[in-house]
Formats: sequence, C-alpha cells, structure tokens
Amino acid sequence: MLTLILLPVSSDVSAQGAPPLDSNSKIRLDRAKDALKNERIKEDLRRNVPFDRAAAVKTEHSRIEYAVGTAQNEMRMVKNKRHPEVVAFAAELAKFEAYLADLKAVMKDHELNGKAAAALRGKFFSKYWDEHGVLTNYYYYMDPSQKGMPYGTQKELAAAREALKRIHEGCTGEFKAVVNDATSHPNDRTRRPDLMCKAAALGDELVRRVVVAMAKLILDEVVKGFKEQLAAMPTDDGRLKKMNKDYFYEPETLKKTIAERYQSDLKFVGVELDSKMFTDLFAEVETARAALLAEIPKHLSRWKGGQHGRKKSDSFVEKAYKNAHKGVKILLLEMRDDAWVVEVNSLGVPKFRKKRGGVVFKLPDEAWCHDEEFAYFQDYQGHKSYGKSYFEFAPAQLRHSAIVSCP
Repeated sequence: MLTLILLPVSSDVSAQGAPPLDSNSKIRLDRAKDALKNERIKEDLRRNVPFDRAAAVKTEHSRIEYAVGTAQNEMRMVKNKRHPEVVAFAAELAKFEAYLADLKAVMKDHELNGKAAAALRGKFFSKYWDEHGVLTNYYYYMDPSQKGMPYGTQKELAAAREALKRIHEGCTGEFKAVVNDATSHPNDRTRRPDLMCKAAALGDELVRRVVVAMAKLILDEVVKGFKEQLAAMPTDDGRLKKMNKDYFYEPETLKKTIAERYQSDLKFVGVELDSKMFTDLFAEVETARAALLAEIPKHLSRWKGGQHGRKKSDSFVEKAYKNAHKGVKILLLEMRDDAWVVEVNSLGVPKFRKKRGGVVFKLPDEAWCHDEEFAYFQDYQGHKSYGKSYFEFAPAQLRHSAIVSCP
C-alpha cells in the first residue's frame, strides 16, 4: 500500500506558479503602488476643459506627474517584469500615464488659449481704460450690503451709467470671451474683465445702489445711535451723548436732510423718497426713537439738576432763555457768582467781567426738565464803565442740554 505524503507549499510561490519576487523587487513594487494609492483619475479634466479651470488642471498635472514619476522609477528596479503582480500594476500605471498625457495636452491647449486670451484681455483693458477709472468705487456695490460711500455729483452718476453701458456692449459682443477672465491688470487689481463685465451687466441697478446706499447709511447710523443710547441708559447722566440729538428731538429734520441731500439723485436713479424702501427705513428710525423716549422717564429719579450756586433771579438770563424757545418755563435759576468777577490784564486794567450760574427749565412738550450752565460777560469800556451783557454761548437748541427731573 502506497502512502501519499503531502509536502507544504512554500509561501514564496505564487498561486499561478510564478517564482517569487526577490525582496528588493517586492519592496520596489510596494513603493510604486504606494505612489498611486491615493490618486484618482478625474475624467472631467482630461478633455475639453474650459480655460477658467486651467489652474485646476495645472495643479492636478503637477501631482499626477510626481506620482507617476515616482512609480516609474520604482518599477525600473523590479527585475521580473512578467510576474503577474508586476504585470497587473503595470497596467494600472499605464492608465495614469495616459491620464498624465491627457493633462499635458490640456495644459498645452490652455497655453495657446492663454496667449490669445492675454491679447484679447489687453485689448479689453485698453478700450475701457477710462470707463474703469469712472467706476473704481462702483465695484464694491456688486455686494448689495455694501455701506454707502461718497459718489460725487449727478453728472458723475451719468458718466458711470454711460461707462457701464459701453462696457456691457463689449462684454456681450467683441469681448465675450473674457467675461469670466479673473486676471487682473498688473498695475490695478480691480481692473479685471470678469469684475468689470459683472458690474456692467448690473448697469443702472449698480448706479441705483450707489445712491441708495448713501441715503440709507444716514438712516442706519441714526437707528444705530438711538439703539446704542438705549443700551447705555443705565449709566447715562442725562446728556444722551451717544446719538444725534438733532434727529432725536426733531425727527422731521432727518427727512429734510435726506431730501435736501439725496432726493434729486434718488429720482435720477428711479427711486422716490416716499417709496416703500424709505418709508420702512423711516419707520425703523421712529421705532428706535420711540423706544428711547419711553426709556427716559425711568431714569429721571437719578438725574438731578441745579447745584450751581445760590437761587437768584436774573432778568438777562430769564429773557434770553424765554426768547430761545417758545413756551419755556424756568423752574430754577442759580448764580455761582453773587457779584461780578472781573478779569484784568497784566497791567491790572480790567478786560471784562462775568457772572456764571445754571438754570433748570421745562419745555412745553416734554415730561421732563433740562439743566444747563451759563456764563455771560460785559466788556470793559474804560472810565469804570462796562458794555452790554452777552453770553459766551447764547441759549440755543435747549433740548440738547442735560435731561433732569423737574424740581
């Protein structure tokens, strides 16, 4: 009886019966595989790739060229080129070599197109050189949220409108090929065909944004001031220093300001001041103002007036304040100086004399009072006589003085 003895098969012998790779070849093959391990063939970069993706093709070519070159160098050191594992990887490498050749061809095509594009771009810059100069600040308004910046006169608005029109004609005609060209002029980063063409496509809308943004900026700043003042009320002393008091006390002044500065320009770009856009903005201003008006009475208990000196009547002061605002009622008048304070020169000769004090008064349409300091003077006339009394700062805009509780 014959006994069949099974001998173990060496692990160095492949399943196909091919002799094993020597250790160095095995190491080299593994390195070659590692070079391509993380690479993928991107079919969208192989043919008919738009010029605006030239940078992506160039980056891809550099990476694949390095990976393929590394794999090729390692494969040169593999001895048994007919080994099944080597043959299989060589087929995979061939795919990447073909991919690399395609990328190189695309780059060559882009190079040729780039030269043509550069020539066309140069012609574009030359033709619309002056138009770009007119529009330099307008490009910012391609972003609708851009805050306002000075734009000049209505004549300059008209020039910008015409410049946009001419550029748009070029971008939709002779220079259509540079519409997406983001290459800047060497001396001006804002002088870019794509930027200029996109701005020109907006046309009158871009000019409208420029004017609206400036008018809107004033309204936004007023609202911001009212809100900041509201937030600061717990630490405020009644002077309301964080806002524009003109627009707070006289809201119609704001509308008048906008009308005087921008109504004509707004009409020029097809926007009326009584349009919904601006009525909504004015409503926002009034809402912020109303919130602040409602907050003021809550702080009157800690806003005290007076403490300027001794209570005393003064006909000159009383008359000046009553003339400054119709219906004003003086509730407290105090004098820091009981007698005139005389100011003399270096020779001891009088220059003028003055009196200082403070007044608490109430305006007819407010639920609180105001406190204000004053100083008035009389110039020396010679022979121990003085001229008429006058204020250093005559009473005016009484609402702008500090708010206090009424005594």
